[in-house]
Amino acid sequence: MNKEDIASKIIEAKPNIPEQEVLDKLIFKWNEESLSTWDGGYDLNEGLREKVVEFLDEKFQTKNPDYANILRFILEQEIKNCYESEISTQALSISYDRLARLEFYEDIPLLLSANDDTSFDANCALFKNRLFYKGYENVMEYLKSNKEIDQEIIDKIQYYAEYIGCDKEDVKDEEKG
Repeated sequence: MNKEDIASKIIEAKPNIPEQEVLDKLIFKWNEESLSTWDGGYDLNEGLREKVVEFLDEKFQTKNPDYANILRFILEQEIKNCYESEISTQALSISYDRLARLEFYEDIPLLLSANDDTSFDANCALFKNRLFYKGYENVMEYLKSNKEIDQEIIDKIQYYAEYIGCDKEDVKDEEKG
């Protein structure tokens, strides 16, 4: 299955994620047995996943909420990949940015995970203001009112708010348009 086939299946399945056969081509799959990298492993599906994300990016940029589930799935795989590989990938940056632009409050913990549960390089490459597209006050109100969000997440979000200075006023993003 090539990137075009996978992209077609993703488009057909939206707003759901495609069947397992397609997901198996995109899922994080660590190969510890290969010694082709300095730490002895790599994600077997990273290359194809990256090609699919780049191929579909034009569709992702439309801010169509029907792509939210596949963006979440891809971002989860990239978080695992960037953590294990200690790298940053274009697929991580794209899926993070495009999911954030959909502005769903429920994605804030996943977006936070992309910042905190990846490599140093990946963390540095991600724009922290994406955590606050809905505005600092709105984000904090949502997090504090949601019983499923633990205090650690709230504290981390507060840290990033202070780090980028949006705890004083809402983030204004030129590209938000």
